[in-house]
Amino acid sequence: MLLDTFILKEDNGVDRVLDKNVEIPMLLDIYGSILPIVQRDSLDMYYNSDLSLGEIADNTGKSRQSVFDTIKRGEHALQEMEENLKILAKNKTLQSKIENIKLLLMEIKSCKSGDRSKKLFDSVLDEVKNLKL
Repeated sequence: MLLDTFILKEDNGVDRVLDKNVEIPMLLDIYGSILPIVQRDSLDMYYNSDLSLGEIADNTGKSRQSVFDTIKRGEHALQEMEENLKILAKNKTLQSKIENIKLLLMEIKSCKSGDRSKKLFDSVLDEVKNLKL
């Protein structure tokens, strides 16, 4: 692997360390169609097909150094897109809120007390109201 992590700047000034083997394929799914074809295909072969730089070089007729540079430029472009648009971060936040709502609903379903059910229901309603799509 090139480097195993990269830093993503958050709006609140906190840097988030991301595992490239997990995050780059997700960013590629989101922003891949915006990348130049050569970068998209090289990133896809490297991260999704798990090909080495040498294998990609053989498949594309380019040098290992050229493949390395293409992947690095593609990673940088994906990072910049995510820093600006934050689609992946928003998606993760939304997924987390949905999971929280599911847990609250399961708790309401199993709740015997009417007062407790109302409080839990209000919590779910607050979560839903605060969802930003």
